[in-house]
Amino acid sequence: MEFESRFLRKTIVGSVIGFVPDMVFSLIAAWYIKEGIIWAIWIFLGLQALYITVWIFRSAFSWAYFQFIGRKAFSAKICDFLHANKFPPPKDWEKSAQSYLTSTMEDEEIDTNIRLKAAFELGSLSKLVRTQDLIRTEMAFEDAIEEYKRDLIRKGTVDTY
Repeated sequence: MEFESRFLRKTIVGSVIGFVPDMVFSLIAAWYIKEGIIWAIWIFLGLQALYITVWIFRSAFSWAYFQFIGRKAFSAKICDFLHANKFPPPKDWEKSAQSYLTSTMEDEEIDTNIRLKAAFELGSLSKLVRTQDLIRTEMAFEDAIEEYKRDLIRKGTVDTY
């Protein structure tokens, strides 16, 4: 559980702690080159621009890797998990991977072990805090659920699409 006030405090403290070393480095660099506070500000802004550039390149590489290699492998592992645990077939229309897991967890006609596994996976999804990881995991989960449904149709255990 997370309180909004605690989240705000953690965000502010994390930001301050993240900026302090950069500011100290900027001040030391400006002192070393015998320039004033204006240069310290420029050095600080340059560091922030560098961090943003590195983040953009890392994100772009991470997304490219996921699209070309990781998504298919991740989806295959999730699909294998669904098959191994005999999850119920998804409906023809699911809002999201989370809604599929929620409906599985809440369906009292399903075996308790499967419902517990659905609850565990739903909890795992909800605890992903990095937005990009959450988006990638949901994309892979949705692909896996679609493939799982196709597999069940091919095996003849589900009638329609």
